[in-house]
Amino acid sequence: MDAEPADRPLYVLAEKIVAPHEQLPDAWAVYGTTGYRFANVITGLFVDGAARTRLDRAWRAFAGGEAEDFDVLVYRCKRLMLETTLAGELTVLARALARLANADRHTRDFTGNALRRALGWSTT
Repeated sequence: MDAEPADRPLYVLAEKIVAPHEQLPDAWAVYGTTGYRFANVITGLFVDGAARTRLDRAWRAFAGGEAEDFDVLVYRCKRLMLETTLAGELTVLARALARLANADRHTRDFTGNALRRALGWSTT
């Protein structure tokens, strides 16, 4: 980052999940992110991948013998979060996509709802 820590009057962290190939923009006067990447790495240290069968058995015992597949449950929960807590962000993203689509005659016929579904998360 361009600015030295002394040049930043506040200790500010960005609430942004940075993919392995991404970097925070140098223009952002922040010290870093809230640590999702670090948390994922640390979590990996404490979870034995070879113990998946035992973890799955523990999950099913906790959730009930006929519990739905964990991956399906995770998907449903993520979708629920997007449709409720993050609904505003999804709307902003869908509107931005609609503005881009409207700029080209080949894509301007896509409706807002169709573009929202194209993002992979229809809330209708």
